[in-house]
Amino acid sequence: MNPVGRILYHRTCRNGIQDVLNCRIGSAMLKRFRMPRRPGIVNIMGSAALCSLFWALTTSLLAAAAQADEVGLRVIVVDTEARAIDLWTRVQAGEPFAELASEYSTDPTRTSGGFLGTVRLADLSPAYRQALEGLVRGQVSPVTRIGRQYVLLQLLDAVESQWLAAMDSGMQALGEGRLSEAEARLTDAVLEAERLGPDDFRLNVSLSTLAGLHRVQGNYAEAAALYRRALDLAERAVGRRHPDFAVSLGNLALVYREQGDYEQAETLLVEAQEILVETEGPNHPDVAVGLVALARLRTDQGNLARAESLYQVALSIFEQALGPNDPRVADTLEELAALAREAGRASEASGMEAQAQRIRAGQTND
Repeated sequence: MNPVGRILYHRTCRNGIQDVLNCRIGSAMLKRFRMPRRPGIVNIMGSAALCSLFWALTTSLLAAAAQADEVGLRVIVVDTEARAIDLWTRVQAGEPFAELASEYSTDPTRTSGGFLGTVRLADLSPAYRQALEGLVRGQVSPVTRIGRQYVLLQLLDAVESQWLAAMDSGMQALGEGRLSEAEARLTDAVLEAERLGPDDFRLNVSLSTLAGLHRVQGNYAEAAALYRRALDLAERAVGRRHPDFAVSLGNLALVYREQGDYEQAETLLVEAQEILVETEGPNHPDVAVGLVALARLRTDQGNLARAESLYQVALSIFEQALGPNDPRVADTLEELAALAREAGRASEASGMEAQAQRIRAGQTND
């Protein structure tokens, strides 16, 4: 699972469930208090150095639940000391640990932002306790050498760890189509997030994620109630003229659109679009996202000419901001192709579909 954060309402739902909950971390949201430290190197030698980091920690993670002093751990593993020090410095400067783990870590946990799980500090080896010694929750260890690899560890508190674990298992169940299990675990995540505070951004994430699951199942009343709660939370946390509030508006608009209440959906999408243009600029990818949402609404309303125009503008923004081979370019090309085919322009549609296929083939080869 990618690290969770702001819920984006624009992803193409290609096969129903898997694209419903595309999430990202807002950088400012995940900044934690950190005490400045020099990026010293802790060299852990001995037989443990011959094992992978996963093996070194897994035995400590399996039986750690419900312990008074349990904490959660994130990890970044890289191959060079220079890279590790650079990442340590970037974390101290405010970049979210989870985002850096997703982008740079070589450990399998990169898919979940480096999240390893919960652990009792007393169960860790002396070497790991040394690396974590003196850290406050949210702080990061010095660069630690394990064999030929270099490691950063971030200490999380128990509540956040339990929230992450619930979100991670819920998203995994969702991706595998186990919807009842996903609903149960995502509901647990909401409860854990409530323990973090009534206005904590992670509660917004959990509410919006669970709402997305209800929406794709056609449980519109439940979805709308959860999205409205997330919208109220966003307003309290960041105000109405903020991208995160705009995203919450877009999420709620999806419910209205799928119920056929196009007037209410349009009201929310237009307001969201105005906020995004104002706060992020007219050429930001999120603005293109809003244009795609409006284009889909126009398509539902039968205004295909207006929908095509909106798609074209969105495509141009995606290409300029993200590059011509970004998956969102392929998504938009395919939706444009569908409109062209419906309008009887089969040759034009085939050309756009072929271009989208080339983009996806390049991503697969990468």
